[in-house]
Amino acid sequence: MNKRCLLCCVLIYSVLIVPVRAGAKEIKKVFELIQAKGVVNREEVDGLTLRVVSFWSDKASLVAEDGSFTTIISNQRPQKLSLIDNNKKIRALAIAFPQQADKIIFDAKSTAIAVLFHDSNSFGQSLEVEHLCGLFEKKQSFQDLVLFFKENLKLKGLENLIKDKEYADIFGRCNSEIFGNDPETIKGYLRVAQQELQDILP
Repeated sequence: MNKRCLLCCVLIYSVLIVPVRAGAKEIKKVFELIQAKGVVNREEVDGLTLRVVSFWSDKASLVAEDGSFTTIISNQRPQKLSLIDNNKKIRALAIAFPQQADKIIFDAKSTAIAVLFHDSNSFGQSLEVEHLCGLFEKKQSFQDLVLFFKENLKLKGLENLIKDKEYADIFGRCNSEIFGNDPETIKGYLRVAQQELQDILP
């Protein structure tokens, strides 16, 4: 697995900590790695030789011509997956739920949801994450973010899109509307993440 690419994903999108309910415990069951599968919506996401990156898989999984793929995830809690192209640039993101391991979709909506979450280590139980996803979808700013990705994911990788002023404005409004954060502070986080990314890329 390309650890550098995974780190890039965390640096870019780990700008908010998911508010986990106090006292929440991880799912009480034996830890296992399970096979997950899904599809890339090629009408909304583009890129050559796409591969899915999972923290739990030794190597990135190749996406078939029809957009289908299989990968490995943990059965413990939701986790973030990255979609990279042949240049190891991130093209989309998705959150994989263990109980829906055969229904993963990479598209504009999945990417919009994923960028609003911290890295997978901050995820709570599935019901908590699902609740937040439902909250996102009720906000106009989130719908604007999905539309932005629908219009741009086929054209550019996420590392480039996060430098776009329109993205920064929409992202800031999302966080302000959903989490009550100051949009200017969010923009500051974005600038720091961009600089950290530049420092580790070749």
